[in-house]
Amino acid sequence: MPRQPRRQPIGVPLHVIARGFQGRPIYAEAESKQHLLDLLVEISDRFQWDVLDWVVMTNHIHLVVQLHEPTLSDGMKRLTGLHAQRWNWAQAERGHVYMGRYRSIEIKDHAYLATVVRYIDLNPVRAGLCEHPAHYIWSGYAANAGLRDP
Repeated sequence: MPRQPRRQPIGVPLHVIARGFQGRPIYAEAESKQHLLDLLVEISDRFQWDVLDWVVMTNHIHLVVQLHEPTLSDGMKRLTGLHAQRWNWAQAERGHVYMGRYRSIEIKDHAYLATVVRYIDLNPVRAGLCEHPAHYIWSGYAANAGLRDP
């Protein structure tokens, strides 16, 4: 039986998570993280996403996006597909880079949105990558806090 199509609600924030295959560190190098962010900028413009928060960890990403059109599936296919192609090329490998499909969770109220954003912003601190979220350059925390340009 085919999978049900994903809900892609307009104007509702979505917590989107994509993980490396078997916990593989697919964003270990700064170049890989920057490539993903460059793709995210292109895709958010092309598919009319408002990216409210984000973090790129070593083996997964978290995004909070709000859609203007039902384009999450197309955008994530492009984001993970192009990143996977480049990753496989750089590693001289073939095969899976991401573990299955991305997850997307609707954020239906402001209290839950605050909880998700806090979780995302503190992810690098909990992982021991920095002492404060403002010190981690691979997240949206500093821009959202007004400490650097978005």
